[in-house]
Amino acid sequence: MNQKNPAIIPLKRGQVHFQDIIKLEEGQLSKIVAKSVTRTQKEWLHKDTNGLKVILTPEQKRAVLDFKNKVVEDVTAKQLIEEDYLRFPPHAIKRLNYRLHNQHPDDIPTSEELIRLAQAVIDSAEVKDAQWKGRGNLSYQFLSTYDAKVILMSLVFTDAVLVITIVVPKEGPPKKEFGFNLGEIMTYRRHEKRKSSPFQK
Repeated sequence: MNQKNPAIIPLKRGQVHFQDIIKLEEGQLSKIVAKSVTRTQKEWLHKDTNGLKVILTPEQKRAVLDFKNKVVEDVTAKQLIEEDYLRFPPHAIKRLNYRLHNQHPDDIPTSEELIRLAQAVIDSAEVKDAQWKGRGNLSYQFLSTYDAKVILMSLVFTDAVLVITIVVPKEGPPKKEFGFNLGEIMTYRRHEKRKSSPFQK
């Protein structure tokens, strides 16, 4: 991760050490701190709690995009799925089924569908903004396409790329489509055995 010295974000009880792929500017951090103290981490992580939007600078957007591109360079979409570099928490799978395939949320996506979504992550070339929701990192919004549809993906970078949600904008980016429980996302692991990660490049 690029930020070597964590920033401290106070909560209603306790605090969070923010250490992500970008360093927050003073103004960005101040806006988070002004709201972060109003809730506990458990309250922030609740699925019905709205995250705080973080407006990224052009330099930060470029840094996030460059980081994503470095993670996926020399890796195929199939490898991202099969080697567990790209992870889909349960709620993300439900959104994927419903929003992209008009399937029942509990249906299991095919490997081909997941590979196509992995390719959308690889192909994404535009970062919108970010969101903070009680954790020591941000989720980043990437624009891409899936089956000729414009989609907005919210990604978290840890030791793998975690897809938080998928949005299919009808007429441009939606006003509000986020809010997964990041507590579930950050602890979710498809396999107990850790595999080598592209983050170690």
